[in-house]
Amino acid sequence: MVISIIIIMMAGMASTSAVQDTITGHYMHGLGRIYEGLVNTAGW
Repeated sequence: MVISIIIIMMAGMASTSAVQDTITGHYMHGLGRIYEGLVNTAGW
């Protein structure tokens, strides 16, 4: 249970950073963080 919550939190942090990077104009870095969040959520 604890591990699953930590994984979801990691995805949340990555998506928050992705939005921040995209707003500031770093589109490729934001896209990479979105991908990171998806991978963390899926558990690959």
